[in-house]
Amino acid sequence: MKTSPNLNPRRVCVVVLALLAFVPSPTRAGQFGLFGGKVAGVWKSTMTVASGYRAVDVTDPQLIGAGAGQNGEWPGAQGAVGVNDDPQLNFPHSGDRYSSPAMLVSELSLFHQSGQGIFIRVRGWYDMALEGENVPHGTVALQWYASPAVDAARRAYVYTPAGYENGKERYPVLYLLHGGSGDEDAWSSCGRASQILDNLIAQGRARPMIVVMPNCNITRIAAPDLLPAPPAPSAAQDPGRFTRFPESLVKDLIPFIDRNYRTRTDRENRAIAGLSVGGAQTMYTAFNHLDLFAWVGAFSGGYPVMPGIGIDVPAPPNAASLRGPDITRSIDPVKFAALLPQLNASANERLRLLYISIGTADTLMTTHGVVKQVLQEKGMKYTLMEFPGYIHEWPVWRVTLKDLLPRLFQSPSK
Repeated sequence: MKTSPNLNPRRVCVVVLALLAFVPSPTRAGQFGLFGGKVAGVWKSTMTVASGYRAVDVTDPQLIGAGAGQNGEWPGAQGAVGVNDDPQLNFPHSGDRYSSPAMLVSELSLFHQSGQGIFIRVRGWYDMALEGENVPHGTVALQWYASPAVDAARRAYVYTPAGYENGKERYPVLYLLHGGSGDEDAWSSCGRASQILDNLIAQGRARPMIVVMPNCNITRIAAPDLLPAPPAPSAAQDPGRFTRFPESLVKDLIPFIDRNYRTRTDRENRAIAGLSVGGAQTMYTAFNHLDLFAWVGAFSGGYPVMPGIGIDVPAPPNAASLRGPDITRSIDPVKFAALLPQLNASANERLRLLYISIGTADTLMTTHGVVKQVLQEKGMKYTLMEFPGYIHEWPVWRVTLKDLLPRLFQSPSK
């Protein structure tokens, strides 16, 4: 991946350069073999962490005060080894401190800002598969644009495929939305979007395309490492917040991208997809604006955040084996459908793809079931991908993106 000269080199995800030794849970280890399943236990911190500026040995005694226990262990960390993906660690938030060394080597974490914990991605065999190929690389630019709809300038990351700078070809566009704890950097740093795109395009499995990764947090104009923002009001205090980003995307961002990049501007060449809250924003945007999108993807959709539709539900019987948000929240199906007025059988003729995915160990599986019910009742045709063993995490969203991209823009288009 190449980056534009003004790209801030500080990454929001701290990449671990050495594999970790861990003590796996005997009940879950090996579910999918050596590189599959979920493993949870005590992770050893005998590793070196890259901050983007310097390497830090996290066994250094000076780091023990950040939360490490005896023998360099980090109690409470949950590890995941995804199917065909690299491992990751999620360190829970602990009061005003974090139980991980990452806070000492990275000034920003996506989860640090949200108070959910700190994310560390462990370099594994799937990383090698993503980065090891000698393929032409696209460019990721940090793009500012004016958004009169929210009375602010905003920032997006824009991926253009290899050869874009020296060519004249026009390209289809995917608008790729992050989740509730992310920002415009998330899909590049945590999602590995550019590496996945580079390799799939080089292999001939995905069409060359422009991918726009905006900041979907309407209360922030850019990632908080660039422009720190005061605490945002809650959704209850600001009930119109959810709909303002889709309005900004439709009225401001899409026209800006079409004016300033060599895009194919018809709906057959425009897609939208997102993860978690971004999946809910995707569905809301698409099914209020089918005149703009022919390809729609929602990954682990965080639908309970949509305005006025969340309901309390009992935790499922298998709650102890699930990970993610909203385990005792779901959605009212009638109110959900009312927010998506163009979600009906007639949409099948207009859509080239409606793609719905989730990991089967995600706490949003209850809500996912309601969404499937609504889609069936509305007569919708859709592609369903349920990834066994995955929780609400970046490994499944990287796998999902790798699965989605070859499906986009493959039908004949105008």
